[in-house]
Amino acid sequence: MKFNEAGYRKLLAFISVICRALMQTIGYIGLYSFFMLKRKILLNFLFFLLSYKHQDSIGINKI
Repeated sequence: MKFNEAGYRKLLAFISVICRALMQTIGYIGLYSFFMLKRKILLNFLFFLLSYKHQDSIGINKI
């Protein structure tokens, strides 16, 4: 059986394109989840700072 170099190169190119697309998709999902988690933490911290219970505990709304 003769080794078909052109077919092998096409197969490797096809596999590399699929792997590249898969890695990009995984990377985009990872970045999206990282920034969503970061935004959620920042929003929770902001709501904590704006809550009345926290302001009472540090003496802002004391009468």
